[in-house]
Amino acid sequence: MGLAIVKQLVESQGGSISVKSQIDKGSTFSFILSFLKTKAILTTEAEKKGLEIELKNVKALVVEDISLNQLLMKTILDDFGFECDIASNGKIAIEKLQANSYNIVLMDLHMPEMNGFEATEYIRNTMHSKIPIIALTADVTTVDLKKCEAVGMNDYISKPVEERSLFSKMVRLVNNSAPLNPFVSKHNVLISKEGIQEKPAYEKAEYTDLTYLKHRTKSEPILMMEMISIYLEQTPALISSMKQSLLDQDWNLLHKAVHKLIPSFAIMGISSNFENIARKIQENAGIQQNIDEIPELAKQVEKVCMQACEELREAYRSIEVAEQDKR
Repeated sequence: MGLAIVKQLVESQGGSISVKSQIDKGSTFSFILSFLKTKAILTTEAEKKGLEIELKNVKALVVEDISLNQLLMKTILDDFGFECDIASNGKIAIEKLQANSYNIVLMDLHMPEMNGFEATEYIRNTMHSKIPIIALTADVTTVDLKKCEAVGMNDYISKPVEERSLFSKMVRLVNNSAPLNPFVSKHNVLISKEGIQEKPAYEKAEYTDLTYLKHRTKSEPILMMEMISIYLEQTPALISSMKQSLLDQDWNLLHKAVHKLIPSFAIMGISSNFENIARKIQENAGIQQNIDEIPELAKQVEKVCMQACEELREAYRSIEVAEQDKR
């Protein structure tokens, strides 16, 4: 299945894939793919340090429909010392932009009512606004990046975001010193989650690791409980939607449900192996291939998410009890 997906991805970008195989010795797969050369100048460590300046009165509009991601982005921007407003879809974002003043927009791509592409196109062509817009995406694909560039977005970052990278991009854009065309120099590059350790947060945990959540919330109990609570509220509904869309063979709805699940894997420290399984479901549903393999993959995702919910309920109770004991 992995090779079938790779073949689709390579050929969709004008490339070709080939195989050389010998009996009892093995197979070697290779591909040829053309990339544009970048004209961007590499940022030195000194320049990076220079980005870490204090920006005052920066107000950002975060356009995101998933509650857990909304809270995560607000927490990150609060740490930066930036003000933050939230819009749950592109239509609300446009209304907020018409009524308020912002320095920058962080725009999710896939949302109900009006998605990020449609909203950005309206902001650029109807409102004639040049406000910097950074795309937030869980799937960094060449197709999406081309669409981002076409509608007038200034840059992009993958979810869950790496804070230093986000801060650097926001500083450059607010200071009008962004790269001329970030989409040319960063084809299909995923932002890494540096510094996240692989230690289990609770001895009984099998699927979750709250190291990232603790880091992101600075181990603030109330904020941790709020983020866990949001996960526990949204996940069963998304799993139910995934299962129903699979029964109905509604591949578009299945794609959307799994897409909304994926960012929470990293936030709650669920192994990237399971995230990759979810991405396979999303990919197969999107291209409607290898359909017969999706039900088994969906069972695996359902199992890990439900187990994660059990572990997170226990973690929530542990934090709650610890807080009560302090009082």
